Amino acid sequence: MRFTPSSSFTLTSVDVGGVTFMGGGTTNFQVVNDASGRPGSTVIASGTITFTGTASIKSFVASGAVNAGTNYWLTGSPVSSDSSVLWLHSTPVVNGMVASRSSTVGVWSISSGTQSAFRINGTLLSGSAPEPGTLALLALGMVGGVVARRRK
Repeated sequence: MRFTPSSSFTLTSVDVGGVTFMGGGTTNFQVVNDASGRPGSTVIASGTITFTGTASIKSFVASGAVNAGTNYWLTGSPVSSDSSVLWLHSTPVVNGMVASRSSTVGVWSISSGTQSAFRINGTLLSGSAPEPGTLALLALGMVGGVVARRRK
């Protein structure tokens, strides 16, 4: 699933909704870069989750940084070839870019579809600061407030 963070932050964990319906439910997940609209090869974070036959949301601990306005992908690959894990759809339904491939080394096929349930958790980077224009607007508002108060 492709996602674009609105703020720059350091990853702390990734939550994924899923259920196993065949074989083992252990799946390797990765947060990777975007390479011309497809999942890239640069791994930002990775972890393993084991799902059961009951639909659930599970997490893996993650580290690495993501930048505001940059596209990333969350990918998942079953550990065993005999397992099938179904990602649960998000509620409410969200449509977006979905990538799939038939093997761990195959070519990614990209389509628009229903996004699966996942959440990327993190801590805002301390270097995230307001834009200069935002600060100028805030200062102008404060000056206007002082002027209005003195006229009363």
